[in-house]
This record gives sequence, C-alpha cells and structure tokens, in this order.
Amino acid sequence: MPSGSGAQNGICEPTTHSTGKPWNRTLLLLLYAGGVYSSFILHDYLQELIWHLPGYRFPQFMTLFEFVSCTIFPAGEMALTRTGLSSGNPLQFGVLACLILPSMLMGTAALAYVSYPVKVVAKSTKLLPTMIIGSMLLGRRFNTWHYLAALCLCVALGGFALCDAQGSDSNTTMTGVLLLGASLCFDAFIPNVQQKLLGNYKGAGSRISEAEVMMFTNLFGCLLLLPASLFTGELQAAVDFLAHSPQALPLLLLFSVTTFSGVAAYLRLVSNFSGVTAVVVTTSRKVFTIVLSFLVFPKVASWGHLACGAMLLGGVACNEVARKAEKSTEKVDEQQRDGDRKATAEGGRRANAGCTI
Repeated sequence: MPSGSGAQNGICEPTTHSTGKPWNRTLLLLLYAGGVYSSFILHDYLQELIWHLPGYRFPQFMTLFEFVSCTIFPAGEMALTRTGLSSGNPLQFGVLACLILPSMLMGTAALAYVSYPVKVVAKSTKLLPTMIIGSMLLGRRFNTWHYLAALCLCVALGGFALCDAQGSDSNTTMTGVLLLGASLCFDAFIPNVQQKLLGNYKGAGSRISEAEVMMFTNLFGCLLLLPASLFTGELQAAVDFLAHSPQALPLLLLFSVTTFSGVAAYLRLVSNFSGVTAVVVTTSRKVFTIVLSFLVFPKVASWGHLACGAMLLGGVACNEVARKAEKSTEKVDEQQRDGDRKATAEGGRRANAGCTI
C-alpha cells in the first residue's frame, strides 16, 4: 500500500514473488482490492457513527483501540495457522510504527485547521511521492507513462474532492497545510517500508508474514500511544464513557474488526503486488465511493465531475501505454539476456575446442 505480467492497474512493475497465470493474478488483485474497499467503507461509516455518539470525543483512545485489536487479531491468526516468528529483530517494526503513528496523528490534527475535503485532496497526492521513494528505497523502475498515469489519478481524485466541497466551509490555514505536508512525507515511506519488511523486492531473502508485520507494528504503536493517553487523561475518560454508554463498545469492536480485515487485505496487496499498488487501491477507493454515491443517491453531476472523470480516463489510457511499454522493455531485456547466454556458451565451446587442438 508488487505480477509476473505486471500489476493489473499498470502503475507498478513485476516483482520477484509473482507467480501464477495472469488471470489468477487479476482475480487475486480483485479479491484483495474488494477486501480493502468493503472493509474501509464500513470502517469509515462506523467511525462516523461512533463520533456522532453524544459525548464521544476520544481520538487517541480510538486509535489505541485499533492498535490493540490489530495486535491481538493477527496474533490469533498466527496461532491458528501455526505461523512461526521470523528470525529477524522485532525492533525493525518499531521503525514502521514510528512512521505510521505521526502520519495518523498529524493527519487528524490537520482537521482542526483545514476542511475534510482539503485533507482528501492532499492525501490523494501521496501516490507520486510513494513511487519516488519506492524507486530510491527498493530500486523500483517507473517510466514516464507510469508517472503521468499517477498524476492523472491524483488530479482526478483531488478534483472530485473539491467538487464535493463546493459550498462547504474550508478555512484552510498554513498550519494545516504544513501538518498535511508532514503527514504525506511519512505516508510516502510507509508502504515502501512495509514492502521491504515483507520481502517483496528484487534481491530479498526470507519473507515475513503479513500477520507478524501487523502484530509487531501495532504492538509498538500501542507502546508509543499508551503513555500519551495516560498522560492526557483521555484513556480514563474514555473508559468512564464506555461504562455509561454501553452501546459504544459493540460499535468499537466491530470498528476494530473492519480495521483488521482492511489492513490484512492491504498488507497482502503490498506482499503480493507492491506498496504502490496498495496505495493505488486505497486512493482509488474515493472514486468508488463517489460512483456509489451517485448510484444510491442520484444527483446532478457538475462540469467539474465530468472533467475529473475525463482526467481519470486519461490516467487509464496512460496506464495502458505504460503497460505496453513495460512489456516491450521486458521483451528487449529478455532477448538481450538470451544473446548474452548464447555468446557465453559459444565462447565456452571455442575455449574447449582450443584446448583440444
């Protein structure tokens, strides 16, 4: 948030762990993407529902509840599947936790200074820095068409958010912009570090299971956030609230289940495809939500929506060009490798012939 014939969205390249027929890869991609879509749509609905409970104002507790749940659930998954721990140092997951936590906190804090649509616009641009960091950190290769496709996607999604924001209050301040910018810097590293931990890159050795990555990352997140919740007194206040509002706990439990299922599907996208693919899926969820909104709640589309739709189609066209260019490059590289192997074999035969003479 990584295929033998390239990721199906066209914005990522083949990886060393891609196996199976193309249609199997497509089915797997659709399965995991569907898990991300369904889980996080329900997750967002429950989050909004919980925040509308009278008297509920505990952002740190909600994040801590997610961290605790996403530590317990994957531990149970590993126990049921009898998945052993890797031989690596668990402290490496602390680095990932130190990236995720400030990203979440800064993104949430920015809402005090910018409107929600502005946050969506900013978050929609994280695909481009994710691709750049992926090139630097994992040696990934993207051609110009890949970046054009990503740019079209980012502009289209940002435009959709701005169209939805028409008529809303958008008191944007520089503080909010700086917080979102800092959050995006962390966001660019997160999927690439996850991909590196999962061993899904060229030259990788042993792999770490998705459940282990989730368990240790959220465990470190708990260790980082728990002292802050105790210090601010929010943890005690939230516990008192749950004692007097019994309807909140079932919602929080269901909320944590959707978090776990969504993150599990997301990490499997990172593991089997790439961090960039996972970001494309999570970012494009905005488009799916908008389309669903138009189908369920009929409304008049503005010229802005149509322009953004055209931009999205332009991104799809760029993806197709990028995919064909990538296949052409792979074919040339394969022919070059075949030529090198033949030249090496011919040289060996000549050397043997010379020794015989």
